[in-house]
Parts: sequence; structure tokens; C-alpha cells
Amino acid sequence: MGKKLIPFTTRRDISYSFKVLEVDEPNAMAVMGGFVYINRGLLKMINGNPDELAFVLGHEMAHVSEKHMVKNLEKNLSGGLILQLVFGKSPELTQQLIAVAWNLTQLGYSREEEFQADNRGVDYMIKAGFNPRGAVSLMEKMKKAGGGEGIEFLMSHPIMDKRIERIKNDYPDYFKAGGA
Repeated sequence: MGKKLIPFTTRRDISYSFKVLEVDEPNAMAVMGGFVYINRGLLKMINGNPDELAFVLGHEMAHVSEKHMVKNLEKNLSGGLILQLVFGKSPELTQQLIAVAWNLTQLGYSREEEFQADNRGVDYMIKAGFNPRGAVSLMEKMKKAGGGEGIEFLMSHPIMDKRIERIKNDYPDYFKAGGA
């Protein structure tokens, strides 16, 4: 399935690898170098729906294509260095409070990257011949299972309702009555 999406990514110069992790939590992730992992719990939730699986893989491949991990690593390393230089001799509590504030600002970047990965994943799946309704149906399943909810400014991912709404708004032809 992942190989069907590769021709539509912006990074076709790397070898993607797809692996299933024996973990019950419904989740997936990608790391630098094109390594995409999907938990067995998410595969159970997908239950053989090819459009939902194409979305998950496309979303994770988008993180690789857009170099989100590299950008976050650079931000965290440079931010940590600057904080250490500026506040290095401050009391430990002050350093901890500053670190918490820094992490909260980084979560905002993560949420925007998640929206971007959602859209790129949907783009990839459409180009590969899959129906983007699978993205929304999977997110609705995840929301029903309790995922994507909480205090948004403390979350790395946007609230699921916002992700669903954004996809529907960005791809209206697929979500109007009788869409593709």
C-alpha cells in the first residue's frame, strides 16, 4: 500500500520502509529516513479499509517528505542552546519553567505540521486513486475511541474535530452530498 503512494510524495529519493509494531494503542509514526510504523491497534481499527490505511500511510509519509522531524530537531537543539546560554546560571526552577514554556510553543508548531501532514496525506491518496473520505472516517473512529481530545494548547496534535473540519473544507468535492 505504501509503495502505491511513493510516486506522489515530494521525496521519492529515499527508500521508505513500512513496519507493523505489536502495540495495542491505535497509533502510527514516521522517523527520519522514511521509516513508517503503524501499531497493530490502529490496523485493527482500520479493519481492512484501504482508504483509511492509505490516509495513515500518506500522513506519515508526509511528515518524512516535509522533513518535520528534522525541522523539529533543529528547533529544539537551537532553542535549547539559546535557553542554556541566556538562562544557564538561573535557579533550577526558573530553567524548568522556561523549558516548559519552550515546549508549549513547540506544540503549536507540531499542530500546524499535523494539519500539513493531513493535507499532504490526502493529496497523496487522491493521486494514488484512494477516496479521501477514508481520512475522515478513520478520524471519526479515532475520536469515538477517545483520541484527539483534550486541552488543545497542551496537545501535539490538533483536536480531531478541527482536523476533520479542515479536510472537509479543503476537499469539498469529496464531502458534499453524493461526492466522489
